[in-house]
Amino acid sequence: MNGYGRLSAIQRDIAGVTSEKLISELITLRDEVSREFDRETRRHFHGLTATRYYSGSGARELWLGDDLLSITTIKIADTADQPTAFENTLTTATDYTLWPRNADGKPYRKIILNPDGEYSAWPVGVDNIQLVGKFGYSEEWQTAVVNGTAVTGTLANGTDTTLVLSLGGDVEPGDMLQVGSEEMEVTGVAGTTAIVVRGCNGTTAAAATDAAVYIRRYPRDVENVVKERTVARRWDSQGGYAGGITLSGDSMNAAGQTTGRGVYSRWRDTVGAYVNPAAVL
Repeated sequence: MNGYGRLSAIQRDIAGVTSEKLISELITLRDEVSREFDRETRRHFHGLTATRYYSGSGARELWLGDDLLSITTIKIADTADQPTAFENTLTTATDYTLWPRNADGKPYRKIILNPDGEYSAWPVGVDNIQLVGKFGYSEEWQTAVVNGTAVTGTLANGTDTTLVLSLGGDVEPGDMLQVGSEEMEVTGVAGTTAIVVRGCNGTTAAAATDAAVYIRRYPRDVENVVKERTVARRWDSQGGYAGGITLSGDSMNAAGQTTGRGVYSRWRDTVGAYVNPAAVL
């Protein structure tokens, strides 16, 4: 689930993968590589609707450590230490603003209180701030389109796992879709029918009729290195895992340096560019 790269892009780099068994294996491998990318960067790139708790420090700014995409509600408890009730709800703009102000598609990192709002500083306490929202690095939804026509989908009810599409071809196994406010994972596609897992990433399953279908996408450099590493791992498995590092000459090239795979170099460079230095571990 939440694989950072589409199946068709992986298949283009691995000739002859057509059987359902191999497709399932590739999706599983892609998801493993995606979780590896999460661990190494100390953040996740998919959106996750969740409730999280933070501790007030008496300052005006609340650094999250998490990547925040949007807020549903944020509440402060009257009790200072690990409360169970959160009595005071803050209002966006009136009570707080998100930073950076111009996120430009990237996550928010902290919440700044408005000194003219209900609170001029976050009350000191342990887990006394409750935030319900969507967390993750980015959120891009690409409209599913076939031959210039936007795809729509229909679900009979909240338990229906058969998504009937107006057009086939642009939805693939392994895709994460958004239909209405619900996210769902595609496990199989046959013509204009997709088999889906409902209510993914903290969303709620609901009926839908002729609703627009969107496909989850990620930063393209992330998608590319996940694809490359997935393909490389597949080829390694077929070659007895003999291709980890390629060396020139006795063990070094003419410049006296060992030569690693370009795939691994790009992976390391991309991981380094996205490491979260303030992750909550």
